[in-house]
Amino acid sequence: MPTPVSLSSSNTVVTLATGNPNYDQLVLAFPFKIIGTKFTIKATMQAPKGTLTSTAIAPLTAPVTLTSSNNTMTYEYSANGTPNSTTLTIGTGTLSTTVAAQTPAP
Repeated sequence: MPTPVSLSSSNTVVTLATGNPNYDQLVLAFPFKIIGTKFTIKATMQAPKGTLTSTAIAPLTAPVTLTSSNNTMTYEYSANGTPNSTTLTIGTGTLSTTVAAQTPAP
């Protein structure tokens, strides 16, 4: 069985877009390095129009059903200076958000 590897990145990007008249869009991207190779993973998800009430980071108005027709995940890396990428379709699932409880300042 493969050994899981924890990933961390201090450069995660979240993009929320409401400008398309047909859908709202969420994009999550983050770079990381593993065994000396730099990778970037980017997930692009389309949600029904009105799911995002603004482009500020906030909970979704309702869970979003993901279908293969409008959601992808891409990973990119360079091997010996040659850029490579693979785009995968997100089959099915549900995207939802929660707000973590805030700890009061001392």
